[in-house]
Amino acid sequence: MQAIKRTANLIAVMFAFGYGCGNSSSPPAKAVQDVVSRTQAAGYDVGFVGPRNLVNADSLSNHPGLTVIETTVSFPSQADGGEVYAWEFYAKSFNPVKLIIVRLSKGNVELIGESPMTIPKNVGINFFELPEPIPIQKFDKIGLLQPEEDSIPFKVVRNWETMISASTFERSFIDLNAFSVYGWRYAYRAHWRRIAGAGVE
Repeated sequence: MQAIKRTANLIAVMFAFGYGCGNSSSPPAKAVQDVVSRTQAAGYDVGFVGPRNLVNADSLSNHPGLTVIETTVSFPSQADGGEVYAWEFYAKSFNPVKLIIVRLSKGNVELIGESPMTIPKNVGINFFELPEPIPIQKFDKIGLLQPEEDSIPFKVVRNWETMISASTFERSFIDLNAFSVYGWRYAYRAHWRRIAGAGVE
């Protein structure tokens, strides 16, 4: 529980001091902090999955239609039975993007849920609350769909593993063999919440 509180406090500090904020057209950091604080005040434990710093990504792929799955990070046990309620990313263009939540099992990537297709509001940090939260389990992964050329940049990071494929989901599945692994860390993260004390005996 203390770890969850520290995570929530870290989120608040990051937003209060503008960590990860882009140019002056980015939404105020306080607005994001307010959403996280409001969620916590409503009786949820909160956290996020993804990099802390969203602004140091420096590369874009010009290959359209990529499915991206982050395998280095996943939802922790504290998030088990919770839901993703918002996501955040750094955009370098205005091409559409979509957050996906997936589960790896039996040689497949299974699509668990997805955000609406989203057009970035500005170059810089973008933050969107989901109209329908996505239920999650521990060890679920975050991913991206970018049907056109990339909006969300990546940074080449040693010992980071991201699975990337030009294949699309068929009946909510993609074969794991369709993916190649790259050391590309994309500039986005998913915010999760779970009723405080849920699952505690």
